[in-house]
Amino acid sequence: MATQVILPEAKQAGRFVRRAVAFGGAVVALALGVGLRVVWEADKLPERVIASLPERPQLSGDAVELANRIAAAEAQVRASDRPLEALAELARLYHANGYWAEAEDCWRRLLAEESSEARWSYYLADALRWSSRFAEVEAWLEHTVHRAPDYAPAWLQLASHEFKMGRRDEAAEHFRRRLDLVPGDPYARLGLARLAQADGRATEARDMVAQLVRDAPEFSPAHNLHAEYLAAAGDETGAIRHRWLGREAGRFRDPPDPWLDALSDWCFDPARLRLLATVRYQMALGDRGRSLMERAVRLAPNNSEGRQLLGELYLKLGEPELAREQFEAGIQVADTPERRVMMYVNLAESHRLLDHAEAALRAVEAGLDESPNAFELHNTRGLVLLMQERFADAAEAYRRAVALAPRDTDSNYGLGAALLALGRAEEAEGYLQQSLMLRPTFPKTLLLLGERALRAGRLSEAETYLRPLYEFHPGQVPARQLMAQWHLRSGRAAEERGDLVAAEQHYRDGVAIEPNVADLQANLGVLLLVQGRVGEARTPLETLRKLRPDDAQAALFLGQVYVRLGQLDDARRVLREGEQLAQSAGNTTTARYCREMLSQLGNGL
Repeated sequence: MATQVILPEAKQAGRFVRRAVAFGGAVVALALGVGLRVVWEADKLPERVIASLPERPQLSGDAVELANRIAAAEAQVRASDRPLEALAELARLYHANGYWAEAEDCWRRLLAEESSEARWSYYLADALRWSSRFAEVEAWLEHTVHRAPDYAPAWLQLASHEFKMGRRDEAAEHFRRRLDLVPGDPYARLGLARLAQADGRATEARDMVAQLVRDAPEFSPAHNLHAEYLAAAGDETGAIRHRWLGREAGRFRDPPDPWLDALSDWCFDPARLRLLATVRYQMALGDRGRSLMERAVRLAPNNSEGRQLLGELYLKLGEPELAREQFEAGIQVADTPERRVMMYVNLAESHRLLDHAEAALRAVEAGLDESPNAFELHNTRGLVLLMQERFADAAEAYRRAVALAPRDTDSNYGLGAALLALGRAEEAEGYLQQSLMLRPTFPKTLLLLGERALRAGRLSEAETYLRPLYEFHPGQVPARQLMAQWHLRSGRAAEERGDLVAAEQHYRDGVAIEPNVADLQANLGVLLLVQGRVGEARTPLETLRKLRPDDAQAALFLGQVYVRLGQLDDARRVLREGEQLAQSAGNTTTARYCREMLSQLGNGL
């Protein structure tokens, strides 16, 4: 049957008529500003609707629950005294499980019988989006916002769609409507900033994004765009920091959309549940996909892929005991040794995280009995032995892994680390460098070699490892800490050779990376103080005082700053505290300096 198209109220009726004709809809009537409503008055759906329900699609073999629910919904449509609810149930089942054509058919039937339900038009727009029928998508989004003007996600969807279609004025209007409903909304503000950039208002766009990262530090897209602007302006340090902040905030996540999110309750296809769960984990949404992945396993308990993915999710969520259970069950249901290899690897990792070293070894060796040439298992065996400080055995395991997979980065690193622990530095260097040749930004190798060079005072060599470690992995705490320490030591070295400009830059760069490193704040503050740049010295020395509240010298330095800035009450307070701290620590020299300055202040200086 040809399903009737119900169009929304509109300010531009002619445009909607043309759009309806473009996608084959039959417009029965359209008065100025008021779209036609076909009012459902009967107790039952018309026979023409019931008789031609969407043909049931071919479902996957493990979607038994979904098949049963679809059949039950179809029966309810034909027999229920509330057929619209039953048809909506069928539509949700199709939609939530990714059967877009069938979902579209159901939503159209519902709208043909009752056009006032905004959720149905919103879901229809979403189903149409998957087949790239953008004119229809926009029409049904407009229908939705007219029927539910307070549903903010629909306005954002409409504005984003218009932006992509190049209708900037309409997009700006609707982004602002979203802001009216959700004050300060970062998604709408980012959309307006991108519109400003597209319109050639580059300075305004940069200012809007800079303000957005201050107001919404958890919003990763703003940090990423701000990093682009900073890099273009030559501020690479700032760009790196905001790239890291963007990564720390997590992947881009769609804005909350209760109507669409609610559909996940109707998903019963294990494969689709696994996909949805993975997306939720990556976007840090809700329980990070845990409940969806658990449902997938309940629906298909003999699917080894589901067991594997749920176990990996438990590992990522820090629950190795639950992970262990899934990997053990997965090993039992996996139908080939190849499918079991990574199960054994992850089972060993679960035991290792539980401090069950011997159980971890048993898991690896059970896997090797089945798959003796699986380099992943030899690599894992090396890791377990390395953690037990059985360095010679670990080196032997890693050698076997490298022999089987000479281009595996992790195995080359592991062998190098084991040899280094055995004191065979020259041999280790070759494997460590090989790991970097295979993957120049490999964090484990960069960290090991950078820390080793820094500890030995080889600053130039340390930089070759620590800078790419920090630039490519700024979210890793050791990467930031070591890069900050490198700047601290490089700044001190520059001071020793009399290059105060370089020293200051190193201290400032280090503070930008790790503002809570007290030595960086101290060195920067004192350097500025001795140069007479008292106003600039204030911030780092105040920060130092907070970081080291029991440090008498920190109080003395800050007291000097306050004296020279004329903040005499602050100076007296800090110097008294410094004198008391110095006396308690037996530091007579610092105590004497504090008393002398207090004495001068008492004389009116």
